[in-house]
Amino acid sequence: MTNPPTPPLNPDPITLPEISQAFADMALLIDTFPCHLKAESKFEMIKAAPVSKETIFLLATYCFDLERRFGYLYRVLQQVANHAEPHRDLARRVKHDNDAINAPGINWEARAKAAHEAMLDIHNQVQDDHKKRLRDAMERGSDSAY
Repeated sequence: MTNPPTPPLNPDPITLPEISQAFADMALLIDTFPCHLKAESKFEMIKAAPVSKETIFLLATYCFDLERRFGYLYRVLQQVANHAEPHRDLARRVKHDNDAINAPGINWEARAKAAHEAMLDIHNQVQDDHKKRLRDAMERGSDSAY
């Protein structure tokens, strides 16, 4: 299957139905996850045999499933993103992190370390803002059946 080309930037304003459709599509991407319905939980299985083949396959399934979902999410968000200019600084940062994680000739341990460093870096930069937004949402948000 070939990937469709990324559409060019659309200078027209995005409509509410287009935004609603993008949110509906995103909801489809997160409504189910790989399940493990045996009595033994995933955590208990990992604790009992952290380096077993079954545990490695469990973790691989989640990693591959997340990567698949991110691929779909990319396509969904392109419908909205093509109506706006992205930030160059973010693009440079993403490219820097991608280059570090996918550097030619490095092994998986080095890739994991680069991904971990990038994850910690962004986490450290957004954690205070995230905590503030969460507090704000708890104070002024509406109630629902969560």
